[in-house]
Amino acid sequence: MNNLPNILFSKFTRVNETVTPEALQPNELTQLENMRLDEEIGVASTRKGFARYHEQANTSGVVNNIYDVIDENGDNYLLSAVGTKLRKNALGGAGWVDVKTGLTEAKLRMAVYGTKFYFTNYEEVPFYTDLTDTYDMEIERPDVTDI
Repeated sequence: MNNLPNILFSKFTRVNETVTPEALQPNELTQLENMRLDEEIGVASTRKGFARYHEQANTSGVVNNIYDVIDENGDNYLLSAVGTKLRKNALGGAGWVDVKTGLTEAKLRMAVYGTKFYFTNYEEVPFYTDLTDTYDMEIERPDVTDI
């Protein structure tokens, strides 16, 4: 815990980067770095840092993506696309578990719908997972011969 004082701005409104400094109101800032803002009470304080959950990422591949997700039971997981694998770890858990292997090393894009996590990297078959089971999403080309 640091002993640096908080800075109080009376009725703090925002960080305003769109105007010249001469046009700023007394309760606006032009720049704020490494700070956390509580806009309700107008307090700016330093960030509190981070917590380490694991000694290592347990990988020799490149980490292309990392996501913080919550499953249908409300459990928090980290998902990480590492090399050719998508891996999961219960937050604070002991180790990483493969969700899907055999991927290319292209960066994944994720979308959440309900309790499912959908992934694509535009190079292979899209897939989804509920963190227990993983399924490929085969998309068939429509038959347009009779149109």
